[in-house]
Parts: sequence; C-alpha cells; structure tokens
Amino acid sequence: MTDPQEEQFDETSMEDFPIGDRPRFRHVTASSMLQVALCPGSFQSQLQAPSDPGSADSNEGTLLHEALRCDDYEGLTDDQRETCFTARSQKQQLIEDYIGLEYDAHTERREIIRRALAPWLSGKYDWLATDGRRAIIGDYKMLFGDHVSAPYNLQLRALAVAVDVAWQESGTAFEEIRVAIVQPLRGAPSVAVYTREDLDAAREEIFGYVAAAYRSAPPVIVGERQCKYCTAMGHCPATRQALAKVATQPLYFESVDDAQLLEYYDSAGVAAKMIGMIKAETKRRLRQHLEDGTTSALAEELALKDVQGRREVTDSEEVYRRLVEGVEGEVQGLGAKAGDVFAPSVTVSLTKLEKAWRSAHPMGVTSTGRPKYITHNLAKIEIEKLTAGLVKRSEREPDVIRRDGMRASTNKKLN
Repeated sequence: MTDPQEEQFDETSMEDFPIGDRPRFRHVTASSMLQVALCPGSFQSQLQAPSDPGSADSNEGTLLHEALRCDDYEGLTDDQRETCFTARSQKQQLIEDYIGLEYDAHTERREIIRRALAPWLSGKYDWLATDGRRAIIGDYKMLFGDHVSAPYNLQLRALAVAVDVAWQESGTAFEEIRVAIVQPLRGAPSVAVYTREDLDAAREEIFGYVAAAYRSAPPVIVGERQCKYCTAMGHCPATRQALAKVATQPLYFESVDDAQLLEYYDSAGVAAKMIGMIKAETKRRLRQHLEDGTTSALAEELALKDVQGRREVTDSEEVYRRLVEGVEGEVQGLGAKAGDVFAPSVTVSLTKLEKAWRSAHPMGVTSTGRPKYITHNLAKIEIEKLTAGLVKRSEREPDVIRRDGMRASTNKKLN
C-alpha cells in the first residue's frame, strides 16, 4: 500500500478554516472524492479560489438536513415535511433490517484521519448505527437530483474508509460496513456492502487518490463531472485551453468521430458551468449596486426582476378542514365531497384543488347538455379565500433583464 505521507505539500497549511458563510477545509474530504479522483489538481487549485455561496437548491437541502438532525419540522412546507418523514422512516427500516433494534446511533459526525497531527482525510455522515461488529452509514439526499448509486459512489466509499480507519484507531474493527443513499424523492434507498476485504481494497484506492492530491503540482484534468462544482474553474488554465480548443474548431459533425465528440461533450458541460458562473456574478453585482445605491455600466444596462415561486400549502390538514366545513361568512365547503378530493395525510396540490372546486360547482348546462362550470379565475379566487394564510411561495432567483425590457439572454432585433 502506498504510504499516504509521501509527497505531501506543506502540512502546516492543512488546518480547517472558514471562508465567507460556508466552511472550507484545507484537507481532502469524502464529499470531494470524485472530483479529486478525476482531477488530482482540483484540491490545491480550490484553496486559492473564492468560496461558493451555494445555490437555492443546496440551501433547501441544508434546511431539510437540519430539520432531520434536530427532529424539528416547524416552518417547512407540507412537501418538505413529507420528504423528511419518508427519509426518517427509510433510515429506521434500513437500521432495523441490518442491525436490529439494539444499536448505538450517531448523527452528523466528522471522522478524521490525521497525518503528523494534521487532518489528512475526513468524511461526515448524516447518521451511523452500529452493534460493535457491523455499521451502517447513511447519507441523505433530500432533493431530486441524480446521484451515483451506492456501490459506485466514491463519496460513500471514502466515507466508509474514514469511518473504518477512525474507529479502528479507537479500538473498534468492523467486520462489515454498509453505506446507504437515502433519497426519498427517488424511491427506495441505494445500498452497498463492504466486507472486511472490500474495506481494505477501498482504503488503498481512496488513499491513492488522496496522496495524489497532496503531491507537488498534481495534474489538472478537465471534464464535465469534475469541473461541475469546482470553485477554481474561473481561473483554471486547463479549462480555458479546453474551451478554446473547441471554440476555435469548426464543428462539421460529419468529420467528428466519437472520441472527439466525447471531448466536445465534456467541454460543453464545462462551458455551461462557466456561463452559469458569469450569470451568478452578474446577479451578485446587481444586488450589490442596489444595496449600495451605486451604478455602473452594468447596472445601467441590466436590472433584476423578481420571479414568483411556486405556491405551496403549509398546512394541509387545515385546508382539508376548511374544504369540508367552509370558511365562515366567506366560502362554502364541499361537505362530504371533500373526501373524494384528498385526505389530510396527502400533499395538497393547489392546481388540482382549483380543478376539483370547478367540478363541484356546476353552473347549469351548455346547449349540448354538458355541465357548465365556473371559470378558472373564479375557482382560483375561491381557493385563495379557502387557503388564506396557509400558502407561501417558494423562493426563486430573480431574472436578469435589460433596461429596455428584453431578457439579457435575448439578442436585440436589428432594424
């Protein structure tokens, strides 16, 4: 096995430190393992890069993780609470099926492997259960995004290694470790089993990736997967070279073979990331100008336009009660017909509720004898009264528009 202390860069720079609102680690973490494996130079490059403020989606995921950690679901929407309850149920079922009812439980703990007293590799799990011989590690994925399944997931493999090594150093040697991705919005959990032999092989693999990241001048390798979340991409020479190579070549696809097309495809993903970074920085600067009351050529040409988010019901049981009983002095309920629409245990869809309201309120018949219903707008008004105080809109990023009213991404029409 390769000595993980070989060819490390300055260990005194490996302490953890925060940048902005998000933590930055000066050591390799399990969550960055795929990126490090595909591009060893990404780790050191990102140490000099600005911190990523996070997206609206990642912030929502953090919110749901925190709700599960604290077992406190106040302030969440019905959809979010249902997602959390499903995740909690799936977690418990995984533990009981594997460990049983007697186990030690741990939540959101970072396991750290040190070299020369400094953090060298770490991994943070959302939950862990063990009977002393075996352990199961869980990673919540609370949104709908695609993730590599557990048997092929390098983040979970590195996490299993971090847990195995750290617990061995504390006197506990596991015979087997299971890792699980719990993603309620995508169905059943994805699980992988690491036997003792598997854990030893995984350790050698993961330590090889980490050692390569600490070497002097590790290679930087451009690709869609490793560049997707890389904060150093904006100043990465390899990225610029890859984009220039594609941008300067005429795309006559009939003369492009599959190997070249794959290269173009990866570069297209990197280009999309770069475009996203430019748009995000544009929004950030426009917000800053608004807060500071300043202007510039950018602010004179472009502006932010608020976008309404999706309407979400915050209390389905109260909506159900109102639907059955009505709202005193304002809206009549549907009475017994409410049970045909939905039950308190399910999420309320406002669009379906408006459709159900129209169906329950016919206004005579048409000339052909078919039922005639109230208009969509009238149904929407009635449902707005019914759900007053129980609906909020999800947050959405504002759009960037030109001052002349056209979207920034739209070319102006030439006269």
